Amino acid sequence: MRWDIEPGDVLVSLSGVSLAAGEPAQRELARRLLDLLMDGLRYRATANQ
Repeated sequence: MRWDIEPGDVLVSLSGVSLAAGEPAQRELARRLLDLLMDGLRYRATANQ
């Protein structure tokens, strides 16, 4: 997980996913948004670290 992520950031992001795709008919959208969120949380080594 990235070192610069605060726990509150994750909670707010999950809340946003829930608001955007909280209905059962929107499960595919929820999956895509969660995949995007998880990808953004992954640690990646960069040249400046």
